[in-house]
Amino acid sequence: MPLKLESFGSDNPPAVVAPGPEPTDEARLSAYDDGYSAGWEDALAARNDEVARLRDAVGQNLQTLGFTYHEARAHVLQSLRPLLEAMVEQLLPRLAAEAMPPIVAEVVMKLAADCAERPVILRLHPQARTAVESFLTPHASLPMDLSEDSSLSPGQVILQAGSAGARIDLDGAIAEIGSALAAFYDLLPAERRYG
Repeated sequence: MPLKLESFGSDNPPAVVAPGPEPTDEARLSAYDDGYSAGWEDALAARNDEVARLRDAVGQNLQTLGFTYHEARAHVLQSLRPLLEAMVEQLLPRLAAEAMPPIVAEVVMKLAADCAERPVILRLHPQARTAVESFLTPHASLPMDLSEDSSLSPGQVILQAGSAGARIDLDGAIAEIGSALAAFYDLLPAERRYG
């Protein structure tokens, strides 16, 4: 028995299109130029899309790096905070106590040179008297009058020679350093928000 296949086409056979006249060289060149231009425009559009994608990726990476930098900086600064506060509270007062006598001696010598005819009057806290007095002993020939003043802190000395005078306030300087440190750390959260 012969194999019978089902026909999926229409009963009408397709019309055969007769080939038209051959395109001219000018038509071929125009078609080539049109195709080349379309290909070039597609390539430029693809390149522009790629550049825009890369620009967005680089911008996103830079933003991520910026956040990472600020987070790392804030973390390091927060880690240093206890050390810095301990330095202001413990180390600086000890250094100030050691530095006070030489500073006072230097100011006394300057005042004595400027006002040789007048005695130098020193007002200081009772705790600072021994250290300052022992440092001034080599200059005992200078006319000096030391008086204790409990209203002053141990890091403060007031010197007077005639109309000239000076005030040494190492405790005030340490307090200012502590305030500046506290203000710096108060600004860190704001810097993270706006930085």
